[in-house]
Amino acid sequence: MKEEPKYIGTISNKTLRDYVLDNNLSNEHKILLHPNNFDDIVLEYRDLYKKSIPDPYYIFETLIDESPNGLVPADKILVKKV
Repeated sequence: MKEEPKYIGTISNKTLRDYVLDNNLSNEHKILLHPNNFDDIVLEYRDLYKKSIPDPYYIFETLIDESPNGLVPADKILVKKV
């Protein structure tokens, strides 16, 4: 199956968590985000938990990372097998 960017609504820590759970993602997957969306996640995390986001950042064993070279369009995610 070809990996294509997906729209999951407004990208937030909650929507990413829900996506990971709903799609049974694991440590065999990673989610790539557009740099602007990744920055939003970092700021949201800092606002919510009053500390810096862990590096690397995982949600239920699934790596959440910034897409290199504009591979992922803004407001979409790309799920890749690791």
